[in-house]
Amino acid sequence: MKLKYEFIIRELGDRYVAVAVGDHAEDFSALIKVNKSGKIMMEMLQKETTEEEMLSALMEKYEGTEEFFREQINKFVTGLRNAGAIEEA
Repeated sequence: MKLKYEFIIRELGDRYVAVAVGDHAEDFSALIKVNKSGKIMMEMLQKETTEEEMLSALMEKYEGTEEFFREQINKFVTGLRNAGAIEEA
């Protein structure tokens, strides 16, 4: 899976904001607010990636259980899917 649109991610205080850019930016006009782990997942989704790869990256960077990170990844990816921002391979 990967993002359907190209996004730029900018730091805004202690959060990050992702905005669609490029030729299809008008197709996705929402602003996505994410935390540090969400930024990592957004960056990974710029190219084809899996939930397992995201899990490995988050567990390497942060402390927590596999169950916790799987739940966070699932919520994040589900939100992007529901917004129409993910394309499946």
